[in-house]
Amino acid sequence: MAAMTDQQNESEIAVPAQTARPLPAWVIPVAISAILLAALLLRVYYFDTTVQVPQGGDQGEYYGRAAMLAGGDGYYDPAKWVRPPLYIFFLAGVFKLFGYSVLDIRLVQVVLGLTAVLLVYGIARRIAGERSALVAMAACALYLPLATISNLVMSETLFIVLLLGAMYALTRWSVNGSRLLWLPAGGVLLGLATLTRSYALLFLPLAAIWVWLSARREKHKGWTTVAVFLIAFVMVVSPWTLRNALVYHSFIPVDTTGGYNFLLANGGFQDKSEMEKVLLPIAGYAERDRYAYQQALSYMVSHPRQALESAVTNAFYLAKLEYLPDLIRVDKGVSWGERAASTLLGDIPFLAALALGPAGLFLSGRRRPAALFGAWLGFCFVLALFTPVDFIGLRYRLPMMPFLIIGLACFAVTVVERAFRWRKQWWASAALALAVLFVILELFAYQNVPLVLGRVLDRQSLETQADQTYLVGDYGNAEKFYQAALSLQPDFLDARLGLANTLLATGKTNEAAKQYEMALQVNPYDPRSHGGLGEIYRRAGDTSKTAKQFNVDDEAALLDWTFKWLPVQSRQRVDVGYLDAGYVDGFWPAENKDSVSYRRARENAEVRFGPIATADEVSIRMASLSPNALPVQVLVNGKDVGTAKATEDFQLFTFKVADVSKANTPLTVEFRSQMSEEGDGSDARYAGVAVDWVSVKTNAGGAGE
Repeated sequence: MAAMTDQQNESEIAVPAQTARPLPAWVIPVAISAILLAALLLRVYYFDTTVQVPQGGDQGEYYGRAAMLAGGDGYYDPAKWVRPPLYIFFLAGVFKLFGYSVLDIRLVQVVLGLTAVLLVYGIARRIAGERSALVAMAACALYLPLATISNLVMSETLFIVLLLGAMYALTRWSVNGSRLLWLPAGGVLLGLATLTRSYALLFLPLAAIWVWLSARREKHKGWTTVAVFLIAFVMVVSPWTLRNALVYHSFIPVDTTGGYNFLLANGGFQDKSEMEKVLLPIAGYAERDRYAYQQALSYMVSHPRQALESAVTNAFYLAKLEYLPDLIRVDKGVSWGERAASTLLGDIPFLAALALGPAGLFLSGRRRPAALFGAWLGFCFVLALFTPVDFIGLRYRLPMMPFLIIGLACFAVTVVERAFRWRKQWWASAALALAVLFVILELFAYQNVPLVLGRVLDRQSLETQADQTYLVGDYGNAEKFYQAALSLQPDFLDARLGLANTLLATGKTNEAAKQYEMALQVNPYDPRSHGGLGEIYRRAGDTSKTAKQFNVDDEAALLDWTFKWLPVQSRQRVDVGYLDAGYVDGFWPAENKDSVSYRRARENAEVRFGPIATADEVSIRMASLSPNALPVQVLVNGKDVGTAKATEDFQLFTFKVADVSKANTPLTVEFRSQMSEEGDGSDARYAGVAVDWVSVKTNAGGAGE
C-alpha cells in the first residue's frame, strides 16, 4: 500500500461505515477531563490509607526484595523461584524517590491506573472512533476492580499499563503503517510487560504472526517487519536472560514461577505445602522449573479425567461472578450501598463485557487490531485453563478486561448508530442472540438469578445484619440472617463462613465443620475456611490436623480473620509462635531460634484471652533480638500497666493487672515498641519486640505455665 499522509491517517481513525454526526470539538476534551476526574475520585474513595508493610505472600516478597534493592543490597532471589524483575525494580524506584511507605506505592499505582484509562481511550479511538473511545474510557474508569487493584503491592497494575501501551503502539502501526517506529515501540513495551509478568512471553509467537500477516496485507516485506518487532522485544528481555545465565549457569529467559504454578494446578496435590515437599529439595532453579513442567504433564496424561475437570472448573471460574468482594478486600459489615456499588460497577460490567465484548471487537471497523485483541483474549482463556484457580480472577481476568470493555463500547455504540439496520445484518443479529444466551446461562450456572431480579440487595443486607448481630453475640438471630442470605445464593462464601462461625460459637461443632468444608468447595484456598476447621481440630486436641489447616499461604489474612471472627476458648497461656490463630493479631509470621518459637510485633500487636476469672498478673516472655535494650509499653484491656526493657535474650516480665481485669470477661494484652528494620531479602520488614508466650495468673491461682 502506498504511504499515507498524516491527514489521511487521521481520517482513518473513525469507523468507515459510521454515519453519526461528528461530536463538537469542545465535547471531547471536556468529556476526557470529566472521565479522568471520575476515575480519580473512585480510586480516592477506595484508596487504602493504611500504611502497613505487607507481611508474607507475594506482596511481602515484592516489598522485601525491593526494599533490599533500594537499600543497596543488590537483587535477591529467594529459595523458591526466580521472579520477573521489573515490578521489583519499579518498587525500588518508588522507594528511592519517596521512601519506604506503602502509601506512596499506592499513590503511584493510582497514577498508573489513570494512564491505563487514557490508553484505553487511545486504542478505542483508533479502531472505532470518538464515541466508542469515550464510552470505553468511561467504562474502564468506573470498573471497580481496575480501580481497587492499585491498593495491592502486586505487579498487575504495572503489567496492565505496559500491555495497553504495547497494544496501543501496535494498533497505531497497523492503522498507520508508514510510521514504522510504532512497531519497535510495541516490541519494547511487550518486552517490558514480559519482564513484569512472564506469561506474556508465551503470547509473543501470536503477536509475531499477527505482525507478519498485517505486513503482508500491506505489501510490506513480512519477514523484515517481523524481525524489527522481535529484535525490539529481544533487546529488552535479553539482558535479564543473560544475567540469569551468568548467575545460575542455566537458560532462564525471565523467571521460574511458571513451572511451580503449572504443577500446583495440574499435579494432583492437595495444597502448596504438599507440593513443595517434592519440588523444593530439587537443586537449581532451572532444573526445578523443568521438573515441575514434566511432572505436571505426566500427571495430566495419566489422569486425563482429573485434568479435564480442572480445566472445566477454571473455565467456569474465569467467567464466575462475585469475585469482586475478595479483590476489594472490604471488611464485613460495610453498608449495603457499598455492596450494591460493587455489583453495579463490578459484576454487571464484567458480565456485559464478557458477553458482548468479542462481538463488539468484530464490529469495531478495524479488523486487524481487533484480531490482535481477540488473540490476546483467547490466549488468556487457554492459559487460565491450566492455572491455579485462585490466580484466575486477579492475574488473568483483569488483563483481559480493558479489551473486553473496548469491545463492549464498540457494540453499544454500533447498536445505537445502526439500530434500524440490524435486520439486514444477520451476523450482527446472531452475535446479539448468542450474547443474550450466554448471559442467561451465566446467571443460572452460578445461581445468580437474584442479581437480575434485584434481590442482591436483600442478600447483601441480610449478610450485613447477620455480621452485626454475630459481633454483639446475638447468635440466634445471626444464624437466621445467614441462612436467609444463603437461601438467595447458596455459594455466597461470606454468609457460609458466618454461619459456620455462629454454629461454632453455639457449640454445634460438627455442623460448623460441615459449613467450613462447604465453604472450601467454593474456594479451596480460602484461609478463613481453613482457619475455622483448624480451630475445630484444635478443640478436639488433634495437633497435626490443626497445624495442617493453619499452614496456609496467606498467614496474615488467617491471623487477622480468626482474631476478629472466631470465638476463642478460655485459656491462661498463649504460645505466640505456635498454633495461635485466633489469639494473636498484629504480629509477623512465626520464627524459630534456639528451639524457641516466637513472633515479632508489628504496630498495635496484641494477644487475647477468652473469658477468664479476674486476672491478678500477666507474665510475658519477650526479647528485643538486637544488641540494644528496647522499651516496650504493655497495655491490658487498653490501660497502661507498665514498661519493660527487653534485651537481646528472652526474659520474663510480670505486671500486676488486678485493677484492670473483670471477672469472666476476655482480656487483651497489647505491645507498643519501637519499630526497626529486621531481616533481609523477602524477609525484610519493620518489626518490634519478639514475644515467645504470654500467660495470665488469676486470683483463683494458676498461671498456665
